[in-house]
Amino acid sequence: MRVLLVDDHPLILSALQAVIEGLDEGVTVVGVDSAAKARAMLAQDRSFELVLLDLWLGDADGFEVLAELRQTYPTLPVVVISATERHSDVVRAVDALPIDFRMVVILADLQEFSYKEIADILDIPVGTVMSRLFRGRRLLEKSLLDYAAETGHVPTRQDGSIDLQSFRSRRSR
Repeated sequence: MRVLLVDDHPLILSALQAVIEGLDEGVTVVGVDSAAKARAMLAQDRSFELVLLDLWLGDADGFEVLAELRQTYPTLPVVVISATERHSDVVRAVDALPIDFRMVVILADLQEFSYKEIADILDIPVGTVMSRLFRGRRLLEKSLLDYAAETGHVPTRQDGSIDLQSFRSRRSR
């Protein structure tokens, strides 16, 4: 199966490409970082069986690209792979993680692989996966506290500060 992956974020592009190709040796993923490159690739190569499309591309409106792909290639399945709420903050926070933590967090939390599957993909022990995931999530927690407060994931006090004690007690129930 040939898959065209369209995402302008290099980390997501490379991680998804590696993960998808690791699922089956019969899968080939071609990654491009813009709508223009996706259009050119599809025009020159009609062998793609699936397109994975990020809606938040730097060079085009992803919804327009989606509509264009459906119009031009009506039998080609297109799957949207975008996050919307404060996407750039989350991507920046994930980018800031050291690479060892970043890969484990992406595979576990974004791609929903099991510890065993991540260990196999990265060729590391399951215990290392668990440790890196714990530490990576802690680093993300620190960098995303403002985001969490704004979206209501953690309670805030009247002065706007984050009430971690209330959050922790609510979580332990």
